[in-house]
Amino acid sequence: AALTSRIIHALAPLNMSSALVQGVRRVLTQRARSASSPARAFNTSAAKRGGGGADEPAYLHAKQMYDVGATKHKHLVFGTVALALLGVGTAIPIYAVRFQQKKAGN
Repeated sequence: AALTSRIIHALAPLNMSSALVQGVRRVLTQRARSASSPARAFNTSAAKRGGGGADEPAYLHAKQMYDVGATKHKHLVFGTVALALLGVGTAIPIYAVRFQQKKAGN
């Protein structure tokens, strides 16, 4: 930074066009900034080789498992799931209230 400011001050009294002086100043200040601060970049590691991924053994049936449109008896399956969730969502608060009342002695 000190060297850059010395060069800029040395160029000022010369009879150069102002556009050239401004250009030199820009270049020197950009170089000084880039030298003083570390470069920032987005880096990632390389992809691992040798298997894995969404279609490999851990998710062998993933294509069929997440294809909701191909589900057999959709209305029965999703109706049963919805009723089960409704039952659990109702039973937990009822159990919690009864547990609290029992602990309080009511």
